Amino acid sequence: MYKIIRRIENASIKFQVCKEGVICQIQKLKIERLDNEDEVFREKHLITDDQDIILDSDTMYGPEAIDDRVFIGADIISNNVVFNMKGEILVKKNEGESYVFYEIYGDQLGIDKKYLLRLFIDNNGRRFDVIDKDMNVILNLDHPVWWGAVVMFDEYFIICQTQKSFTAYHFPTKTRLWDCDISHFGTYISYSAELETKVSYFVGYYAQSVYVLLTNETLIEVDIHTGKITHQWNEMRSCVFDKNRVRIVGFKLLSSGRDLLNKRYTVNLDTKEQHVDDISEYFIGLDIRELEINRETPIIGEHMFCVFRTRKTPMDWNYGPKSGLMAYNLQTDKVDWQYFVEEGTFASYPKVAGDRIYILNGSLHELWVFEKSKT
Repeated sequence: MYKIIRRIENASIKFQVCKEGVICQIQKLKIERLDNEDEVFREKHLITDDQDIILDSDTMYGPEAIDDRVFIGADIISNNVVFNMKGEILVKKNEGESYVFYEIYGDQLGIDKKYLLRLFIDNNGRRFDVIDKDMNVILNLDHPVWWGAVVMFDEYFIICQTQKSFTAYHFPTKTRLWDCDISHFGTYISYSAELETKVSYFVGYYAQSVYVLLTNETLIEVDIHTGKITHQWNEMRSCVFDKNRVRIVGFKLLSSGRDLLNKRYTVNLDTKEQHVDDISEYFIGLDIRELEINRETPIIGEHMFCVFRTRKTPMDWNYGPKSGLMAYNLQTDKVDWQYFVEEGTFASYPKVAGDRIYILNGSLHELWVFEKSKT
């Protein structure tokens, strides 16, 4: 189904695919000997798949991309903020200002635009804004933001203030609708440790409800108009939103003595019913021990692309547990394609652009590029 076509050396775990063939925020790791000690330098580049450098960046915070524009989070020294795909400067920041950009993810139903969360720092302090690709402020935020937890669902921005609370804004009117606090979920036990329940990530949006996964493996349904929690389901460790079948699918590894039990949990969003399937035998046949799933897991058509850990193959003491990449068909609930890593281990979530998949082999510091087979 897919074949590896390229390995790009000295890459970092943080990267973005601007479009097929153009990669953003590759950090070239360069080691030099200084005063009898090894020093590691990071050179950030916007590059093509063929490793032709479009743009060099020495800024502290790596790029995010919207359409043909690349946003560079700038420190106090650097003036460069926005470039085009040719590496030409479009916007410069003012002296004494600093920016950090974060892509807003989620389902933007009927809305073609993409937005960024901007942390703006100047002599007056810090503030967060939602901006468009022309750096116009779409929404001013008068509260702190838990970095990385901002999502857009149709006409709504959902923004975490802390890991225990989130806020909804109505996009057309810029109105703050409600705050939802999840502190009442208390604590839970994980590997004999007592931890506080926090927001893990936003899973999806359907029929005027937002679905949020908590760290205690609880999936909650929140009414978009009131912020009230209307339903909740347990045993949902890692989830994806299967739009075509109007369900949320989660996978969980359970231990029973020496046996490993893989279970699939599905929640029907129309009936609110939860169904559990034991898929241990099927996963054992595929040498799958556990799936790596979170909000960044891409779903293209009927396929969910994710990293898996192998079950039977021994641990490589140079790299750790064996891993692979797979395409899981949400229509058939079967794996249509697997790729086993012979050396190293995948350390990030795959990114899909066009007919290509990009994923980092963290042990080797290589970005691997797969291309869909033509036959």
